Amino acid sequence: MTKKEFFAKLKNARSRMKLVQRLESELLDGLDLEDVPFCGTNSTNLQNAISCYIHYGELPLSGKLEDFWEPYKKAVED
Repeated sequence: MTKKEFFAKLKNARSRMKLVQRLESELLDGLDLEDVPFCGTNSTNLQNAISCYIHYGELPLSGKLEDFWEPYKKAVED
């Protein structure tokens, strides 16, 4: 890998991380999801479970991505 390729990849990675941070913020900001219980591999609340999925691909213990929806919907509506 050349120096130019290295810096192009480094800048691309940072740009994509900023996008991930923005999208995560759109999902979580303004919501108190830490009080919403949720069973995840490394999480016990919905906020951590969503973050773990975004950053590490960890699904709910059920293994179903869809299981995020109902508790999220309920928390947003309350």
